[in-house]
Amino acid sequence: MLNLSGLWQLRPVDAFSDHYTNSEPWLEQVLPAHWQEHPELTQHTGRVVYRKTFTLTPEERTAAGRVALRVRGVFYRFRIRLNGVGVAQSEGYFFPQDFEVTEHLATDNELIIEVESPQERSCLEKETITGVFAHWDALSSYRYNPGGLWLPVELVRQPPVHIRETMCHLETFDETQAYVCLRLNLAVDTPQRTAWRVTFTPHNFSGDSQ
Repeated sequence: MLNLSGLWQLRPVDAFSDHYTNSEPWLEQVLPAHWQEHPELTQHTGRVVYRKTFTLTPEERTAAGRVALRVRGVFYRFRIRLNGVGVAQSEGYFFPQDFEVTEHLATDNELIIEVESPQERSCLEKETITGVFAHWDALSSYRYNPGGLWLPVELVRQPPVHIRETMCHLETFDETQAYVCLRLNLAVDTPQRTAWRVTFTPHNFSGDSQ
């Protein structure tokens, strides 16, 4: 529906707030990117506030279907507000997350995303799941911090029935058959019956789809 990549405003802060004004200057950065790619934040760690304004046409606002704000990768913890309303807070830099925003959209919109990427003080007592980015023998400088909106932020329109999450687990297998447990987390606008067909196709060997 709308890719919000491009020029954003951002501001490093010591603490987050419920209101941000223009009394202090905002920096600008083309996103997606890590905040240390900005020339004034090359050694920044901690917290940064991101702000983006965008406009929707009447047709975009009234089109059928629910609208979700999809953040594909935020490093690391974050809180989202759209037009002054708290939408979500979460963490985890390596997977996309969708948040329902249909009722909060307007013609002129302001999106605020507060991002925290804390500096790990002890490599043996980490608070974040960031792998080598928090500490690695080949990346031992604690001045390095890849915080920020490092993958695109988008508005996506979703169908009346769609899959939110999937979990696929191989229970048992042998040379002739396999037992697979598949769990789907569905979002449904109205009660209805649906049918799902799941196809398994070999990826790293030749074989028929099942």
